[in-house]
Amino acid sequence: MKAAVAAFFELSPEEKKKYATPENDIQGYGQAYVVSDEQKLDWCDIVLLITLPPEIRNLKFWPDSLPGRQWISTREVQKVADEICANISLLMGMAGEGLKRFYGKTKQAMRMNYYPPCSRPDLVVGISPHSDSDIITLLLQDDDIPGLQIKHKHRWFLVKPIPNAIVVNVGHVMEILSNGMYRSI
Repeated sequence: MKAAVAAFFELSPEEKKKYATPENDIQGYGQAYVVSDEQKLDWCDIVLLITLPPEIRNLKFWPDSLPGRQWISTREVQKVADEICANISLLMGMAGEGLKRFYGKTKQAMRMNYYPPCSRPDLVVGISPHSDSDIITLLLQDDDIPGLQIKHKHRWFLVKPIPNAIVVNVGHVMEILSNGMYRSI
């Protein structure tokens, strides 16, 4: 998957523009959440693809010439999320299917980020500070490039990448459902 994503971002600007996010959509290549010409954009290129449910997946935003359709089209990530949520359900005193019954048919998206070199990194941010609104977010970091930070007690902390590990971020919905037992980052 990492090789496929790297291959996408190595395409020429003209080729990547063929997969640009259309107006009034979130899928495709470009910048996320551009709401005006005056806003300060993040120093990051993004491809966002909805992967589940299959009926809203749109593979026109991924080139046929690149590998990767197999991970866009599988449910392996959902299996990992389901297992984590089942264990969290048990820890919260519910049946293993408790959270899954709550969220029902899942919407799942993959967001792939590329941070091009910047001559003035002191003036930019890769992605604007934000929080996750959903139950959980699964994050696969680049093994060699630290960049993820979390804010705790008004201070930012670097999350050092662990090779081949998945970071699980707790979202606002999980904090609400657990009555604060699990805190949103």
